[in-house]
Amino acid sequence: MRIFSPDIRASDADRESAVDFLKAHYTAGRLSREELDARVHDAYAAVGLSRLDALTADLPTLPVAPAPRRGGAGRPLLGALAVLVLIFAALSLAPPEAWLTLIALGIPLVLMAGFFIAPLAIPIAIVAWIAHHSQRERPRSVWIGQLQPPRRGWR
Repeated sequence: MRIFSPDIRASDADRESAVDFLKAHYTAGRLSREELDARVHDAYAAVGLSRLDALTADLPTLPVAPAPRRGGAGRPLLGALAVLVLIFAALSLAPPEAWLTLIALGIPLVLMAGFFIAPLAIPIAIVAWIAHHSQRERPRSVWIGQLQPPRRGWR
């Protein structure tokens, strides 16, 4: 007959996570240097997860840092500026008689684009905005219709 231990063996990654958790609390001023050294020594010597839990049980859960926002807010502006520079360069190379032709063709094209594309683009932009705001992170307390168990310790 095999006897199973309820204590799951800790991996090296588990020990490192617990040590990082302890170091964060030392930095926050919740542990003295001697306490940190003793707990880190015990964490590296821990065999099971229950020992790591016991080493961190009296420490609160650290706040989760918000996810970094994706950059690139200036990229569309930079692209529009590059297009304007290219248009200006093309117009400066064209003789003045060609400008009249470009303007005569450009105005109807812009009006047609506004007339045909805007009725499609505006509803698509509204739907995209609604989808973006509906996909924001949900509160952590809601978890499959019930309350999520509170995080404790280093895990």
